[in-house]
Amino acid sequence: MRALKSSVVSVTRMQLALALVTLLFALGSAPAFAGTCWTPQTSGTAQSLYSVYFVDASVGWAVGVGGTILKSTDGGETWTLQASGTTSQLSGVSFVNKSVGWAAGGSGTILKTADGGATWTPQNSGTTQSLTAVYFVDASTGWAVGGHYARTILKTIDGGATWTAQTSGSGTDVRDVFFVDAATGWAVENGGNILKTTDGGANWTPQTSGTTQTLYSVRFVDSSTGWVVGNGGTILKTTDGGATWTAQTSGTANLLFSVRLIDASNAWAVGANGTILNTGDGGATWTPQASGTTARLFSVDLVDVSTGLAVGETGTVLKNVSTSVIPSGTNVEVSVNQATINFPTVSVPGTLTVTPYAPRHDEPSNFRLLPNLYFDMHSTATFAGAATVTLNIPEEYRSNLSNLKVFHWKNNGWQQLSAIVDEGARTVTFQTDSFSDFTLGEPSPVTPTPASSGWTLAFLGAAALLVIVSSRRRKVADAR
Repeated sequence: MRALKSSVVSVTRMQLALALVTLLFALGSAPAFAGTCWTPQTSGTAQSLYSVYFVDASVGWAVGVGGTILKSTDGGETWTLQASGTTSQLSGVSFVNKSVGWAAGGSGTILKTADGGATWTPQNSGTTQSLTAVYFVDASTGWAVGGHYARTILKTIDGGATWTAQTSGSGTDVRDVFFVDAATGWAVENGGNILKTTDGGANWTPQTSGTTQTLYSVRFVDSSTGWVVGNGGTILKTTDGGATWTAQTSGTANLLFSVRLIDASNAWAVGANGTILNTGDGGATWTPQASGTTARLFSVDLVDVSTGLAVGETGTVLKNVSTSVIPSGTNVEVSVNQATINFPTVSVPGTLTVTPYAPRHDEPSNFRLLPNLYFDMHSTATFAGAATVTLNIPEEYRSNLSNLKVFHWKNNGWQQLSAIVDEGARTVTFQTDSFSDFTLGEPSPVTPTPASSGWTLAFLGAAALLVIVSSRRRKVADAR
């Protein structure tokens, strides 16, 4: 009877909460809630994908079973299969730019590309042990790790032309490796083992993790702050380079395969049963995000707080999409990703989705589109009047902000919108009565005519005239 009464009370409270939210929407006083959802993308393969790496918001690779290598140039929307030349399982991938990268996997397989994956060339790793991860700090220096009941750590300082085994003491399977520079790095293993080096791997020192759970992934923001994740929902954090590791509450018992960081506050972890966790407060709280799948997710990679991909079993690829709920009412303000939108009047509530994309339309005539400021904005709400949109301009954009122009893709073409640029606040504000693709652009650079070109032409003309006159004089002389 107590259980039945508790259930009735819980249902009643839920109904009251839903009724309250409905009432708030009706009164137009509900806040605009923001969140992140992960949407499936078509990978074009049924092979499990074990690692994903993006060099920017557009270009990235995923690798997996049967030598599978996929490349995307549109932020994970579409994928193209690349010829790897191997059937070995590939478990790790790392790139240093859009051209140069490596993949590593079964039987000591290491592949390198110098042309963005158009061709992949095998390298001699010197081992037949399975490799689970690879990481490069630049085009020359990198590490590959793995082993089956035998600790394996390999290093190269010549881009993989030669790989050298590093002495790291007796140990077990190394699951992941990460370096913040050419000297300082960490590796994680079975049994809760964490290793650190400060001399590029010449020496590896065990650290006290406080757990015996297998650790699958390690990432650091800098030489001090980092996380490791592993079996049983294990999440550990350090703020002193690993001298001490503190367990954090993940809220799940699912195995966590991968962790990626944006900064000391924002991080994501993925794992079994479609688990996706996010923290925005340095791990004080980890919040589950809806993945829409029960597949194991083996790897996640984030370019920024609004752009990320997760990959996993049977070709699963998920992309995060930021959304906000738009309540009915007047002067409704919604913030999502780098945009803040004010709706004068909303008659029917809905959602607003702002998704960063790679440019998918030709550039406007005489303008260059900015690759990190291209958004697909979509609203399901019904609103009247023009919505006011304010976009934040990233700090990395250092050119003259006053040159920026706003373009809206409408009626199968780019339309330039009137906009106000606030250089101090680093924002651009414009109005629109509909949503689709928006982007910022700047005038294309015009190749100036060299200042000396006029004098050069004059000189050449004078020289030609002198040749003609001289030729005529010689003909006259010959005639004489």
